[in-house]
Amino acid sequence: MEFRNLHDLQASVLEALPCLPRDIEVVVGVPRSGMLPATLIALYLNVPLADLDGWLDGRVLASGKRPLHSPVAHGDVRRSSRILIVDDSVGHGSQMRAVHERVAHAQIYNRIEYAAVYVTPECSHLVDYAFEEIPWGRFFAWNIMHHTALENVCVDIDGVICSDPSPDQPEGTPEYLAFLEHARPLVVPATEIGWLVTGRLEKYRGVTEAWLRRHGVRYRSLKMLNLPDVSTKRAHGGGAPFKARMYQETGATLFVESSERESAAIAKRTGRPVLCWDSQEMVYPEFADRLLTLPARAPRGLRNRLRRVRARRRR
Repeated sequence: MEFRNLHDLQASVLEALPCLPRDIEVVVGVPRSGMLPATLIALYLNVPLADLDGWLDGRVLASGKRPLHSPVAHGDVRRSSRILIVDDSVGHGSQMRAVHERVAHAQIYNRIEYAAVYVTPECSHLVDYAFEEIPWGRFFAWNIMHHTALENVCVDIDGVICSDPSPDQPEGTPEYLAFLEHARPLVVPATEIGWLVTGRLEKYRGVTEAWLRRHGVRYRSLKMLNLPDVSTKRAHGGGAPFKARMYQETGATLFVESSERESAAIAKRTGRPVLCWDSQEMVYPEFADRLLTLPARAPRGLRNRLRRVRARRRR
């Protein structure tokens, strides 16, 4: 299972930059995700940036006061001699084929080339520049929470869908109940979640369901820890054993967990990867023990070095 975060995206763009032609006059992003790499490329090359619709209408985005290299910065963008159209990924190819058709229909006969950061091998022929080939079944940090794949994913609540309780809102107190009622939403997915799996106790189901309903969070099933109190929960090892069991029983393709240590515990118990929302990294089972042995407040540099080891293995 492949996962790419924003750091990976920028690294892929930087690595591919020397392979791109130096005479690109306009970079065009395919909305919405394609605007991420398109913006980076346009900034690095110091040329005008446009979204696809704007470019087809002859417009580029405002660029501020910095002078641009491109001679068409203040002219007709449709007369640009070399244009690069960029998307973040090409999976089955339907989106990129639609872009080709729109450009052909517009009868723009300039030199137009296509690029995508992540491309499946079977669709690499649709672009002139494929920054990295990865197979289907990959996830991206910038759109996973609004992707239809979420229908077959387990997702934690606290720290992913809403904020975590603060230290002065310990579980089992009136302050904690106030948190459950008024938690700040973080990400409200645009699609239905397969399973919300939380370490919250079953006795908080009513207030949890009310909050989810109030904030428009759609889900097929809500799995909660059926234990009487916090002390019993601690005696059972916290929420990780329960989450690991739900991950296995549901047959979900992925588990999205907020805490890095809990992600490692779930990965170790299940032998399956877990996406840690806090670190925006995939935690693989073979590296779970290393994360679990790090102090809870281990230096960020130490954790980052371990993540780079995971990244090198993944590639």
